[in-house]
Amino acid sequence: YTLDQKGQVVLKSTKDSQGNPLPNASGGYTGIQYTQGNWFILNTLGGNYPDPLNKWDQFRTYNSKVVESQVLGFTPDLSEVSEQIDNIEIVWRKYYP
Repeated sequence: YTLDQKGQVVLKSTKDSQGNPLPNASGGYTGIQYTQGNWFILNTLGGNYPDPLNKWDQFRTYNSKVVESQVLGFTPDLSEVSEQIDNIEIVWRKYYP
């Protein structure tokens, strides 16, 4: 990829002017998500359908207004369904060893 005048990522074409595939052309911007420590510091995408320049500011604003779910941290009491759980484990071990 290259960066445009606004500092946005613009993908390089994988085809020549006649539409033929370029040898050894990368298929695009292939960032591997789990390797990126902080997406908020990455450049936004430009090109035909550019991301807004303030994309990460919009994300931060949205994230600051979310309400934490009440079910976070919920742990069910499974003591009354232990037999059913054991039966599920038996089936699981049979078909997914």
